[in-house]
Amino acid sequence: FDAGRMTVMHALPREFLAGRWLQLLAAHVDERATAEAAITESIRQARAAGQTWSQIAAVLGVSKQAAQRRYAARMTA
Repeated sequence: FDAGRMTVMHALPREFLAGRWLQLLAAHVDERATAEAAITESIRQARAAGQTWSQIAAVLGVSKQAAQRRYAARMTA
C-alpha cells in the first residue's frame, strides 16, 4: 500500500477499482499456486533426502500432524 496513491485511486470510478482489485486478487492467487507447488516440491525433495515430518513441520511453522495432513498425500502423486 502506498498512502499517496490511495488518494488518487479513490478518485477513480468504483467499477475500475473493483476490476483492479479483482485483477490483483487473481495475480495473488496465481502467486500462491506457484509458491504452493514450489513448497510441495521442496517437501518432496526433503522427504527423499531423509528429513522427518517433524523437521519439515518446524520449517513450515505447523505441527507434524498438520504438515502430514496437508502434504503427505501429495508425496505419492
